[in-house]
Amino acid sequence: MAVPKSLGSLSYIHIWHDNTGEGESASWFLKYIIVRDLQTTEKFHFICQK
Repeated sequence: MAVPKSLGSLSYIHIWHDNTGEGESASWFLKYIIVRDLQTTEKFHFICQK
């Protein structure tokens, strides 16, 4: 996803899902997220482990 302006300094991120998927075994694990600001090339690392 790209945005036209700089993101500024990021201190947190909010991730959600709606639990849809195939069968009752639909699940997922989020290890980490890296967000890169395309204007400044600054990277923000968020460790999730959930």
